[in-house]
Amino acid sequence: MRIYLLVVLAAVCLGASGCASQFSGTTTYFYANDPPAPPLKVAVVPYDHQTEALDWEVYSEQLQTQLTRVGFQAVDAKAADYLVTLSYSIDGQGETRTQAIPQYDASGQMTGVVNRSSVVHQRALTVRFLRKGDRVDLKTRPAVEIRVLSAGSSNELAEVMPVLAKGAFHKWPGKEGQAYEWTISQ
Repeated sequence: MRIYLLVVLAAVCLGASGCASQFSGTTTYFYANDPPAPPLKVAVVPYDHQTEALDWEVYSEQLQTQLTRVGFQAVDAKAADYLVTLSYSIDGQGETRTQAIPQYDASGQMTGVVNRSSVVHQRALTVRFLRKGDRVDLKTRPAVEIRVLSAGSSNELAEVMPVLAKGAFHKWPGKEGQAYEWTISQ
């Protein structure tokens, strides 16, 4: 019976990991008042320090795709009801974690333990909705703030940003202050 369970578990694990990368994280929403309800007009705009960043252009398009997916209308900044900003980070070095994996023989008896190490990187995305006319800087109090946190083996922000952008609206508009857990395949 033990062997059968181990074979089934191995097949499920191989099947799940062979098709797509799995990313997991949490999303938390904060509102100054009520969350803005689509179909409002929004424009994704950079902070001053992001105006020349090529990666910001790519990431802002990914965020804009998710904004339109949940019902907002993407427009230029002059026509927008809200200006939307994004801040992002990833720890390049990561943290090494070691896990003990039990080993079994054909009869199901444990024969030992193998240690497996992996490096885990913390990733973060903050999306802020600013009222039209507000200053676009980090000190401006937003109407909405969305915090997305994720941890995993990839230290490439370009690889995980589409998932973080999608995760930002996982349960939109969620209850304020509640962390919503998600898993997304890419």
